[in-house]
Amino acid sequence: MAPIPQRVPLRRQWTGNKLIHLTRLRNVDIGKNILRNVIFTCNPKSVAEIIDEADQRALLHGFTHPSGARPHRSTVAVHNGKLMERRVYFNNWKIEWIPI
Repeated sequence: MAPIPQRVPLRRQWTGNKLIHLTRLRNVDIGKNILRNVIFTCNPKSVAEIIDEADQRALLHGFTHPSGARPHRSTVAVHNGKLMERRVYFNNWKIEWIPI
């Protein structure tokens, strides 16, 4: 009988929980800001402004992966209407968008 092949490790398996955590933080931030700025104020911000602010704050909560072949910082943000992982690579400052 042939041996069972080993599972191929997923590309982002080790960052999965971190990305879920970042996504939850971002969504809670959006929800709080909608309550604070749209419902309880007389000069409300647009939802687009609130989402942009949440994406900016998500950059502060990102995770840095300083070692390995491609050191980078991971955050989450909306790109082309989809929630994606945003990776900024330190060596060449290239930005890569990866679907979550």
